[in-house]
Amino acid sequence: MHRMSGRSRHPIAPRAIHRSGAELHEDICEALLAREDLDTSDVTVTVHEGQVTLDGSVPERSMRYLIEDVAAGHPAVHDVDNRIRVRRP
Repeated sequence: MHRMSGRSRHPIAPRAIHRSGAELHEDICEALLAREDLDTSDVTVTVHEGQVTLDGSVPERSMRYLIEDVAAGHPAVHDVDNRIRVRRP
């Protein structure tokens, strides 16, 4: 259920959204797989108590930041540690 403020038409998320580590990991991985513009074949996602760690490598710098944005966009994520490197040709 979303509450709507009088000023904004955007839904306001509940204060605390709780997901188990496994559920949050699955949510983030599914969101990344849904993005056809991202090469996540060498990316590892680790979740511990709302903290997401991204590790591995990608072919383009923009992908590094887009992957971080996808992970950080989940309402149950408290922080993202982006350790993804950009592969050099």
